[in-house]
Amino acid sequence: MVRSIQYIFLLVFGVLAIIVLLKHFGITGTALTASLTALGISGIIVGLAAQTTPNDMLMESCFL
Repeated sequence: MVRSIQYIFLLVFGVLAIIVLLKHFGITGTALTASLTALGISGIIVGLAAQTTPNDMLMESCFL
């Protein structure tokens, strides 16, 4: 029970510290949301592009 309370406290404190640092450096929520969205979309693109690569490598090794 105590360990879970410590974890929650640490999580809340970490999020608040990040918010304070972002405000200090003038990063707004809109800019942060846009950059996280761009990272998410690019991650999906890379994941979909790399999806066939392992399959192609396995198929080539089967034919050798």
